Amino acid sequence: MAYIIKKKIINIADKLLLGIERKFLKKKWLAHHGIQRSGTNFLLASLNKHNLRVINRHNIERNKPGHKHFRWYEDKSLIPKEIFKQYGNDCHVFNIQQLNNACNFPSDTKHIVIYKEDSASLVSLLNWGLRMKWFSSKEEAVSSADRFLKDIREYHRFWISLSKTDPQNVKLIGYEHLVKDNTVLKQKLIDLAFNVEHAELTIDEVPQSPLSRRHVISFKDIEHLF
Repeated sequence: MAYIIKKKIINIADKLLLGIERKFLKKKWLAHHGIQRSGTNFLLASLNKHNLRVINRHNIERNKPGHKHFRWYEDKSLIPKEIFKQYGNDCHVFNIQQLNNACNFPSDTKHIVIYKEDSASLVSLLNWGLRMKWFSSKEEAVSSADRFLKDIREYHRFWISLSKTDPQNVKLIGYEHLVKDNTVLKQKLIDLAFNVEHAELTIDEVPQSPLSRRHVISFKDIEHLF
């Protein structure tokens, strides 16, 4: 109980600090993004280790612009019905300037997006959905796989498009690449004009999902989609 109270106090204090920094300090701001179960917590911890100020490091409502999982893509019918109440929205933008404005971010905010390979992302998301009671059974989860895959691909397609049209402000990083070689992140940040040349990071310093977590669904269950 004491640990929970302490954690809440630290979180409140950090939110107040973030507000002060945004208002009074001229800092370079960075936002992190990624679909659920794609390594966003891993990415955030890595960015914190580089002493970067991540403007959306605190969770807000998931259907509000600025949330790391926010569905920016245009066709909102692709948001799966199981999570539409959480993620449904009517906001769509066409460039980073519009996105920063919709999020109430400083106009020069940079963005980094982490992603997993589609198959790994889908397996992880469906297993997460089972734990979160999105589905009543494994069979229901597998039968929903095609809809969730469309959501994943559309989420990534939006950010890929922005990274191609505005590479100075948007970078994508593969989760599988990051866990193998942490210097990949350093180079992405340098490309975004952040001074992290002397930052050090080891992968065992950042949290990952427990290896013992049971996976009900495997790639074999959804391989027909690939």
